Amino acid sequence: FVGDVALDAHLTGGASTDFYVMVRRDRCLADVRVVRAAAQLPDAPAGVVHVVAGRWLLAGADAASSATLGPGEGLTWHDVRAAWMATPQGDAGDAALLFAGIDPVAR
Repeated sequence: FVGDVALDAHLTGGASTDFYVMVRRDRCLADVRVVRAAAQLPDAPAGVVHVVAGRWLLAGADAASSATLGPGEGLTWHDVRAAWMATPQGDAGDAALLFAGIDPVAR
């Protein structure tokens, strides 16, 4: 939803966990996705990846920029274009990660 619109909400089924990305729309665009299977994540000059479930191998352009992450772990980057290959490890049945790539708006 757009962050400058007033909202009112009531939980109907217990607690909620949110992942929210705020950007100034006149300066940046955010590409936010839930990833549940192996995928090439979009190339972005800044962003964040957060593992919700399962273990994930995030492979960058070289071995030094690769990492295996578990639930609650993540990584961020800025000022460098990065395109990660995300691959769930082991039983991928419940694997989920959140991706948010941030790109500047052309001026």
